[in-house]
Formats: sequence, structure tokens, C-alpha cells
Amino acid sequence: MKEGVTRSERLSNLTFSLTFPGIWYLTHLNLLFTWLIADSLILAMLIVRYFFDKKYRERYKIFLDNIVKEN
Repeated sequence: MKEGVTRSERLSNLTFSLTFPGIWYLTHLNLLFTWLIADSLILAMLIVRYFFDKKYRERYKIFLDNIVKEN
């Protein structure tokens, strides 16, 4: 007999991936991964812009000062 994954095991894995929980799991895993990548890119762009764009940094400090004054 062959060692490894049998035909019935492959079919059961395929069946699981096509059922609702399998689709839900794969979809949400993909969305979570996409969200993490997008969120990290946005955060990186904001950090780079804050440290390398002097006008943006000044506007940001003025904005924060206005918030502090209001409170």
C-alpha cells in the first residue's frame, strides 16, 4: 500500500474546503491577512510622512495643540 494521503482523505479535505465553515474560514483568514497588510502600509506611510515632511509635522502639531486647548 502507498504511504501518505489516500484518495478518501483528499476528498474529505476538498469537501471540507467547499462547505460553509471551510469557505467562511478561508474567506475570513484572507480578509484578516489583507486588512493587516493594508493597515501596516497605512501606518508606515503616516510614520514616514510625519518624520520626513516638515509641513505635515507642523500641521499635525497645530492640530494636536487645538485639541488640547479645546479640552
